[in-house]
Amino acid sequence: MVKSVHDSQQLIDVLYALALPDTLPEDNTVAALCDLTQVQQQQIWQFNALIRLLDQQLLLPLLDLALPLFSDLKRVTQQKVIAQLAKILTPQPFTSFKFCLWVLLKKRVPRLGLNLSITDSTVAISSLIGMLCQQTRLSEAEQANCYLKVLKDLPLKTPPEFSRVAKLNIIQLNLELSKLNKLNAKYKARLLQHATELLRKDMPLAQVQQLLRGIAEALESPVPPLA
Repeated sequence: MVKSVHDSQQLIDVLYALALPDTLPEDNTVAALCDLTQVQQQQIWQFNALIRLLDQQLLLPLLDLALPLFSDLKRVTQQKVIAQLAKILTPQPFTSFKFCLWVLLKKRVPRLGLNLSITDSTVAISSLIGMLCQQTRLSEAEQANCYLKVLKDLPLKTPPEFSRVAKLNIIQLNLELSKLNKLNAKYKARLLQHATELLRKDMPLAQVQQLLRGIAEALESPVPPLA
């Protein structure tokens, strides 16, 4: 598996395998691979079978090994991979690793940045905080209260309802987060502080690390220490 991330074609297959659901795939996931060759599909399922045997804490290091070669791929190839990953990930429920996978790869495809003020970033910030609250083990009512409490600490416009932002999938969430990389550094730091405080309460360490890595990448900021 480690050797595979150093070969460009096998690397792509490993990335697709990492994006497949954690449980047995549904019909819409299989359909997302139908435009690939039979040989490539077989390779992806073989890699996926191996990935299912790995401890969650090994997934992020495996992805880290793949990132340098992915960054060296031609932009058109990167875009094809991202488009295929979107097909695989869109039907799936949110998971911390799939979120991190999408953000880290998407950030390595050259694009034009956006420049929004803190008030114009209300929807993007609300989407981030809503996702974080939803990942806690609080009841839905407690998650909604937590969402509003955190947002009161930031100079935002009227935020959208919690029920709305909590329904975003990985692709939609990253689209909102991509708008935050031009925020002032002090607001990035505050967002990461809120993220750390929300996640470290009752979440497994591997999941916390995956989410913080994805958020920090989206904000183009250092990963905050957990200690």
